[in-house]
Amino acid sequence: MFEMNKKINKPTFSPAFKYIGFQSATKLKLLYLFKGLIILLNISCKKLIEIPPPATTIETSQTFSTQELATSAMLGVYHKMINADGNNFGNGAITIYTGVSSDEFNFFFSTPENDQFQSNSLSPTNGIIGNSFWGNGFSIIYAANSVLEGLTSAPNISESAKNKLTGEAKFVRAFCNFYLCNLFGDIPLVNETNWRNTKSLSRASVSQVYQQIIVDLNDAVNLLPPDYDISYGQRIIPNKWSASALLARVYLYEKRWEDAERLSGEIISQNSLFNLDSDLRNVFKINSSEAIWQLQQSNTVYPYNATNEGERIIPLDANSQPYIIITNSLLNSFEPNDKRKSAWIDSTFYELAYYFYPRKYEVGPAQRVPNGSYTEYYMVLRLAEQYLIRAEARAMQNKLSNAMSDLNEIRQRAGLPELSASLTQQQIIDVIIQERKIELLGEWSHRWFDLKRYGISDLILAPIKGADWQTTDQLYPIPQNDRLTDPNLSQNKGY
Repeated sequence: MFEMNKKINKPTFSPAFKYIGFQSATKLKLLYLFKGLIILLNISCKKLIEIPPPATTIETSQTFSTQELATSAMLGVYHKMINADGNNFGNGAITIYTGVSSDEFNFFFSTPENDQFQSNSLSPTNGIIGNSFWGNGFSIIYAANSVLEGLTSAPNISESAKNKLTGEAKFVRAFCNFYLCNLFGDIPLVNETNWRNTKSLSRASVSQVYQQIIVDLNDAVNLLPPDYDISYGQRIIPNKWSASALLARVYLYEKRWEDAERLSGEIISQNSLFNLDSDLRNVFKINSSEAIWQLQQSNTVYPYNATNEGERIIPLDANSQPYIIITNSLLNSFEPNDKRKSAWIDSTFYELAYYFYPRKYEVGPAQRVPNGSYTEYYMVLRLAEQYLIRAEARAMQNKLSNAMSDLNEIRQRAGLPELSASLTQQQIIDVIIQERKIELLGEWSHRWFDLKRYGISDLILAPIKGADWQTTDQLYPIPQNDRLTDPNLSQNKGY
């Protein structure tokens, strides 16, 4: 059923991961045992649900025998997300491929698998669907479940440490479930590692998955600390506000307007932690004042100090072939004098023509250096989205002036004029859709999901995609290989 990655790189611990109690005398032992955990999570069996209890690897009880080792296990989950081989679930695939499926990007060059995203004619045998999305996403859930189960029988770990690690693991599980169900619709709900129980799971409904997501995130909100002290001020370990930010988004998707407004408002009010940076070029830097959660890539693993997204999207130089290009419809969507266009879009002159591509990250193939200094991490959750969430939640409750106030915060930073006070509710909602399209361009599938949840996928994509587009394309197909190994997995309509 669920494909696992065949390889994971050995993690490198930066100064940000010098957790309290992690003494140098234990480092060799920690790295040795952590390697054992990675083997446990990536045992050579190809199917996740077919993994038997490991016989030749380190015992889970050893892995969670101390606070330091338990912490290393959770760090391994983040490492798995950001440093997975190639373009995967947590390090750029979601942004790039759903951007091409929507109206944001086009691939510059053709490959059989890329073309399927471009034309919205995906095959259930597409390897990117099966490995980068489905397989990698569920393997991260498996790793998070392993941490949760290990913590339940860890007598030598303090309650405070156990609570924090439990909160982190539940946050990651909720995060992956959110993306998987928005990409595929109904998905198996995997809350344990016992292969006997997971080998033939059916698909749970989206509403059931969302119920689990909300439970996990509420637990995370209550268990996680409200600061970044544990990672020495770096925003690479989720905290209470990270869980609140994702939960606010979930409530928005669920049309729970009051809850979405309340949570996003709580985050916005934390002005000692979060602020909109007036310089748009600083937004995606390390520990940006706007960052709620970032993933830290390993600078000893390719692409080193570059994010995987920056490495793939940024051409080698100003005259090199691009990887993806921004669609004309998106390029023409910017209002005059919008600073985001000059800050977050760049161009390359290739074969006598200019091509435009997103450049929210600055470090690419020409700037990356093995063991190089970090200037940016991979942004996952940020404050601007919370303003847009609150604006939408307020508009849906007919709190129009408050909604416009939030929108004007985003527009003012972009150098745009304030909205007219005479706008109707529908006009404000239209502005929200537009501002989300521009502010969140090329970030974590916001546009692809927005088109679906606003019910405008057919309206926007049919004229662009032509005869290739059908309404059922809003969901990706369930991978064929997983359906062969699990006969209880049904296929989405249209495939």
